[in-house]
Amino acid sequence: MNSIIIEDRYQIGESIGNGAFSSLNKVIDLEENSIKALKQIARNNLSNEEYENLRKEYAIIHERKHPNIVIYHCEFRFKDFYCILMEYCSEGNLKNYLSKYRLLDNELIEWCRQLSSALAYLHSQNIIHRDIKPENILIQGKSVKIADFGLSKELDHSTAVAKTLCGTCLYIAPELIFSGIYKTGYSCKIDIWSMGCVYYEMSESKLLFGNNCKNKDELFRQILSGFSINDISENNILSEILLKMLVKDPKDRISAKELYPSIKSLKEENFRN
Repeated sequence: MNSIIIEDRYQIGESIGNGAFSSLNKVIDLEENSIKALKQIARNNLSNEEYENLRKEYAIIHERKHPNIVIYHCEFRFKDFYCILMEYCSEGNLKNYLSKYRLLDNELIEWCRQLSSALAYLHSQNIIHRDIKPENILIQGKSVKIADFGLSKELDHSTAVAKTLCGTCLYIAPELIFSGIYKTGYSCKIDIWSMGCVYYEMSESKLLFGNNCKNKDELFRQILSGFSINDISENNILSEILLKMLVKDPKDRISAKELYPSIKSLKEENFRN
């Protein structure tokens, strides 16, 4: 679709990512003379349910505005494609960044502060992301932004519990594993666990779980065995926060509302010293 102009406004540019049934392209908004990202999904690859889920993804996040959440500008149909126009983040995703660079403590804390702020906002809106991982965190300048709300869910205020097993195995919370077996349900706290795994990766430059695992069952056993102070380097500036985020029982796990001020205090203390 290179050099094609759609909606008499968006000029399709280079590919910046592909999924099983979708493509992501850099586009030029000719009206605003700005660069955006366009997610395109072939409609004939989607069941009616999948199509409605995509519409829900857009609806959930379009009205929510936060500096550390990728902006969803608009949705439209183009020929046989369902399209979502989004904010373009020029530095790519966190996974690729971490494969090349190690974060300095000040940078680490600032990015953790931004991500905790975004998570606190989402949870205050009763939204669970359900797929927090480095690939779904994008970088733009000095900012990090949560992206890809394809698995997100807006909880009913009366229950605040979801039951569908989903997410990426390396970052999945223990209660999600139990939910898949016993259909017990889970809360927003699954995002805290996943973000804890991301923070660990950011601070230790390695995966928390999944090392030397031959299959998914081994990985799940590793996750269910829990996390301890022995898993953290002695000089890890996030050690106390990680121990609060990676608590096996979600009832005892820190909330997003509590996490943000903890990170903010750590940032202030770090700069003061």
